[in-house]
Amino acid sequence: MTKIKVDVSSSRPLFIEADAEAFGEVFAAMSSSDQVAVFAAMVWHMKPHRTQWDHISIELEATEANRAVRDQFRAVLFPEPDADAARLAWLEEQHTLHGSVEFLYVVDGYTAQRMRDGSPCGRPYDGATLVDAIDAMRRAEVAS
Repeated sequence: MTKIKVDVSSSRPLFIEADAEAFGEVFAAMSSSDQVAVFAAMVWHMKPHRTQWDHISIELEATEANRAVRDQFRAVLFPEPDADAARLAWLEEQHTLHGSVEFLYVVDGYTAQRMRDGSPCGRPYDGATLVDAIDAMRRAEVAS
């Protein structure tokens, strides 16, 4: 596992090793705002490695335990399974070789933005929840 840099009053950096279990324990003890900050940092640091999201997606399908993790994230982000199945299918259709939909969590909700080759295209759509932002984008697509 990658080492975590810890700043200490020293002229040299100190590295500690943390396995997934230890990191999970630390993460679970954080406040929800700190947990979101960790997610945001992970997303930010992954920006140069866009295809890694595809590898993560594949890995989340690999085993029963991984699918349980995937399903937990889906349940949090999409709490209405029947209605959300259509939203998930629509989102999957939007992710192509050159196109995608990206989301930004903001203080008062979410912003959904269509992307083309990593650059924003079209206007952003806002919603109080992730589902609201997706629905706003879908409604605009149907209206056009």
